[in-house]
Amino acid sequence: IGDGEGTLEVEDGRFKRTCKCGWSVEIEGN
Repeated sequence: IGDGEGTLEVEDGRFKRTCKCGWSVEIEGN
């Protein structure tokens, strides 16, 4: 994930990606 800034989380089928700039994406799967 780039140079280590931001986060990437996956738990219970939910994917969440965030960036230091405040951008984020959250996806819920079944």
